[in-house]
Amino acid sequence: MGRRFLVVGILVLAVCSVIAHILIEAMHSSPIAQLAADGLVIFGWVANWRPAEIFLYDFWEIRRTRRLYRRLAEAEIALVVRKEEPPTALNAMPHGSTG
Repeated sequence: MGRRFLVVGILVLAVCSVIAHILIEAMHSSPIAQLAADGLVIFGWVANWRPAEIFLYDFWEIRRTRRLYRRLAEAEIALVVRKEEPPTALNAMPHGSTG
């Protein structure tokens, strides 16, 4: 999932950067064009927030969970069948009833 987000984030950043460059060239570096271009570049970087979060912070939790699942997959499991005693009159009464 992190890789997919990263691909999308990089594509959005690239498109925003290209549009920002075209905007500045078309409007001859006017202050409004510069403001819009800066906004587009910031938007492009914000699109990479989640991939960065996944790879920098969530990675450790994912790694720990994966190790836990691997240990569980390799664990030996033994099925033990015990014969249960039939319930006695005392054990058959619901809790809290006095009879």
